[in-house]
Amino acid sequence: QLFNGKFFYCTDDSKHTSEECKGSFFVYDGPDQLPRRETREWKTQSFHYDNVATAMLTLFAVQTGEGWPQVLQNSMAATYEDKGPIQNFRIEMSIFYIVYFIVFPFFFVNIFVALIIITFQEQGEAELQDGEIDKNQKSCIDFTIGARPLERYMPNKRNSFKYKVWRIVVSTPFEYFIMMLIVFNTLLLMMKVFGNIELEPESAITRHNNFRSFVQGLMLLFRCATGESWPNIMLACLKGRPCDPRANKTNETCGSTLAYAYFVSFIFFCSFLMLNLFVAVIMDNFDYLTRDS
Repeated sequence: QLFNGKFFYCTDDSKHTSEECKGSFFVYDGPDQLPRRETREWKTQSFHYDNVATAMLTLFAVQTGEGWPQVLQNSMAATYEDKGPIQNFRIEMSIFYIVYFIVFPFFFVNIFVALIIITFQEQGEAELQDGEIDKNQKSCIDFTIGARPLERYMPNKRNSFKYKVWRIVVSTPFEYFIMMLIVFNTLLLMMKVFGNIELEPESAITRHNNFRSFVQGLMLLFRCATGESWPNIMLACLKGRPCDPRANKTNETCGSTLAYAYFVSFIFFCSFLMLNLFVAVIMDNFDYLTRDS
């Protein structure tokens, strides 16, 4: 309601309507370079509020704390529907982001973290409510039960090929191996979808930040997990990006709209869920050790 249709702009800053944003203009990159000619285009900001899905994506990016100053500036510069921006036209719109930042990143995110920790602890305590044993005794019982698997799950003939396969499948290294395969599969998917995007210094996909190899893709996802400029990386992987000349895709574009779902889910599960579960495990064990002492 506040910003619907108000995040449009012309590539020529001197034009403020779609009717004026036609023709060509000159761009001056510096005193030592000749001016270059570009065609005026009427565009919308990458993050806007023109529909529910994009508005939710914009607010999600804001509440992660990455890229929100640019969204704030665009909101304060928003004028009227289908009109171009004017710097600091509506400074009072900053109140919306201040309140939103206080309520969601500072308040609701911490409640979400606390809810995960409390739920994790309650699930652990619920297993001990029906018995008169403590956590240490239950661990001993679980170890005793798990030390000898039930007979019906184990092949009878120990010399058979089926028994050897069973020993491999139930082993802990095999579980870690499957987990690593899932991680590798995710990275290989990104290398397949985003690996041919052209490297541009002014873009988030550069020679240091890309999915060209497994190691570089892993480092890029680790950077996203920390929250560092993940919206820019997501936007740089969208459909319509120019392809690298070595990809032999002259008449095609690279990238995919899958980037929206992939990066949002990755940030949610890694930054909000997995890290908080890791904290919950540490706090639960710390609470148990201090209580036992």
